[in-house]
Amino acid sequence: MQDEWQWCTTVREQRSDGHVAALAVFGIDSLEAAVLPTAERGIELELFEQWQGWERRHLEAAVSRFGQHGIVDSGGGLTNAGRSIRTETEDLTDRQVFAGR
Repeated sequence: MQDEWQWCTTVREQRSDGHVAALAVFGIDSLEAAVLPTAERGIELELFEQWQGWERRHLEAAVSRFGQHGIVDSGGGLTNAGRSIRTETEDLTDRQVFAGR
């Protein structure tokens, strides 16, 4: 059981590191990385204010940057370009995790 736990933990940590690297490839910072899936799933930004303590102005600035780059639409949802970035970051993350296996 210990070996399986360690393997899962190692893969999770490696995936996390790979995901950060994949997001960096697209120039997405940590706050934007949190906002991106909220746009995809329609999660209210207020939840991040409550759960993470992030200031509303910072969250709105991240959404605004995404709007300027065509990643989110005027309603705050992902555009085709935004969905493409989400897919590509997940694919790149997975490729990094499982490279050489």
